[in-house]
This record gives sequence, structure tokens and C-alpha cells, in this order.
Amino acid sequence: MDASNEAAVAAKVVASIHFADLDFSSGHVRVHTGLGTISWGGYDWLGVGSFGTVDGLEESAELERKTVTYTLSGIPNDLISVVLNEDYQGRSAKIYLGFFSSITAQLVADPELLDSGKMDVSDTDEGDTCTVTITAESRVAAWSRTQERRYTDAEQQAQYPGDKGLEFISQAAQKEVAWGRKSL
Repeated sequence: MDASNEAAVAAKVVASIHFADLDFSSGHVRVHTGLGTISWGGYDWLGVGSFGTVDGLEESAELERKTVTYTLSGIPNDLISVVLNEDYQGRSAKIYLGFFSSITAQLVADPELLDSGKMDVSDTDEGDTCTVTITAESRVAAWSRTQERRYTDAEQQAQYPGDKGLEFISQAAQKEVAWGRKSL
């Protein structure tokens, strides 16, 4: 942790703030738990105040799969289509913890990354206003999933553009090889 953030934690009055960065296909949604707009890291972060919550942040000595839940309530119904129509599964979700100076009302240092995961599923609850819940899984969750890869030139090009290692693999699969006998 940055020394300035450590000093802020040790102070008699601690003013903390959380930042969430959700990567949707149309662009990042960057919000914080305060009010107003805060510029940090070259971006503007919109304050959602008490309308936003993050659950499931916990520290463990075990290497285990964990889920973090991001909830935003009080959203106007016309904005709900953004979540319903966006491509977000497998995209990044990050949560940061920052501290404010009680004297300057500014961040004392860059916020610390608390969690980084991949967005998984969302749920909406509609009424006069909407509540949107998005869960994000830790990177450890990907370890338990099977990785399907093929030995094809197209797969190799996707991973390593310009690599010629599997250029003739499809021809090799059709090739008849005579082992230990004379070819006719």
C-alpha cells in the first residue's frame, strides 16, 4: 500500500471511498461511492453515493474461487437497456479503495486495487426505478474451466499473428505416410 494511503488509514478520522470500473462493450463505466465527479487516473469517475454497493470482497489465504457483486439501484428505467443489451460477460471488473484528506478533501494518493475479475451474469429488478446487479468472478474461476484449443493455423494466428508453425497442419492431416514399407 502507498505510504500516503497507510497514513490515511492510521489517522483518527478515516474517509474512504470505493471506485468501480466495469468494462462494457460500448465503453467503461467508472463510478465511485461518493458524490459528484472525481478525476483520477486520467478518467472522470461518477459519484453514485449510497445508490451503489459492492458485496463479497474478502481476503483469504486460500487460493479459491470468489464472486464479487456490484449493485446499482435507483437507475431510471430507460437506462436499463444498457445492461440488457451490452456484451459484458468475460470483460473486466475492478474495485479500488481510496482515501480522502480531511484537510484538502482530495485523494491522498492513487487508490489501491482491491479486486479484479471478469463480469459473469447480471440481474435486474424493475419498478419505478431499477436495480442492476452484476456478479464478477475472480481470475481463479477461469482455472477450473476447460480451455478448448485446436491445432489449426487459424487458432495459431489468433494467438501469435505471423507465426508459420502450423501453416501446413491441415495438409499434414490428409497426408498418407508409408512407414517401413515401399511406397507404391
